[in-house]
Amino acid sequence: MGGAAGHVSQIWEVHELTFRELKDIIIKSLLGELENITEKLDGQNILITHKNGKILIARSTKHLKNFGDTAMDINDAKKYFSTRGNPPSVERAYITAIEDFQNLFEISKLKILEEGKKWLNIEILYKDNENVIPYGINQLRIHNIRELDENGKIINLSNKGLEDINNSQIENKTFSIEKTNFLTIKYIVNFDEKYKKLLYKLQSLEMKDDDSIEDYIESQILNFIHRSFKDFNLSEKFIETLGKRWGRGDKSTPINKLLKDQPKEIQLYVRYADKIIKRKKEKIIEPLVDIFSNLGVIILKNLDGLVTLNEKQSTEKIKNKLANAINYFESLDDTEKIIKIIEYFKKFKKMGGVDSIVPVEGIVFEYHGKLLKLTGSFTPLLRIIGFHKFNPKKV
Repeated sequence: MGGAAGHVSQIWEVHELTFRELKDIIIKSLLGELENITEKLDGQNILITHKNGKILIARSTKHLKNFGDTAMDINDAKKYFSTRGNPPSVERAYITAIEDFQNLFEISKLKILEEGKKWLNIEILYKDNENVIPYGINQLRIHNIRELDENGKIINLSNKGLEDINNSQIENKTFSIEKTNFLTIKYIVNFDEKYKKLLYKLQSLEMKDDDSIEDYIESQILNFIHRSFKDFNLSEKFIETLGKRWGRGDKSTPINKLLKDQPKEIQLYVRYADKIIKRKKEKIIEPLVDIFSNLGVIILKNLDGLVTLNEKQSTEKIKNKLANAINYFESLDDTEKIIKIIEYFKKFKKMGGVDSIVPVEGIVFEYHGKLLKLTGSFTPLLRIIGFHKFNPKKV
């Protein structure tokens, strides 16, 4: 979601998940048994509350503190968006959203937001400012109500009262205001074949059911350390400490202390690797990214209840955006840009390419108290189309 609403994690980003849980997520997904599935919307996120007779919005976590004391009213928002180099459509999207809510609260008796203690988590879907997914109508989709403490931390999430919020009675409105409905996963054809394929890939990583993703990363890092330093007689304590530092992000032992009395070659290599180990970990996690991206492609192609008005038309529009981006890249003579974007084309093709395109960014669901998401091939597609959109040719 980003902004004040925070980040919803991909499955492979939640390193405490065990391999038993990863298997469970796969089978629950394919059986349509995930809990509280909602659509991850491809719009602009905003948090809104009502305080001292005004609609206030938050775009960063600092705006949420002390129940919105520094949050922005409509005049603040106009200044905020007009000074950030955004296209006019971005400013219009946010300002008209505030105006519609201001009108709603002026004619309503709703007190559910309790003077900044509760906030509506909203996605702005504005036709003039669409990203990848075309929804066909201006909508404000309310995900949930967030109850916050004075530090802006979430103490409760609820959907209670959302059924009373709509703006059908407002004239000259820009948006339709509705809550984000739950989705259902349709019957998956060839369930056994798909499950066995994904399970085989997961089991090929050779981890025990009780091992976590973090355990997997650390084990691969330790293998890397043993290969890198096979010609040196290193102590097990040094290897273990370095493994925790690189595999788990445990930096409780300062690097100067860790490298004290080590040979010069070891010191130089470790300091160099310490700066680039993030890329190594990204490579290690790639098999899990592939597994759950492919699972996402399967699930996103089998959803009921999407927000877009016309799934077929929206899919064709997305394919047209991709075709325009491809034409743009084929005519480029900027090697640096070509190298930068070609990796996203590789990832997109690996996830099914054009056949994976659906008019939905992803799903958000609850698993053991955590909010997780599946996004299929959307991320590389977003990068490809977005790179074209925000890097026009100079004429």
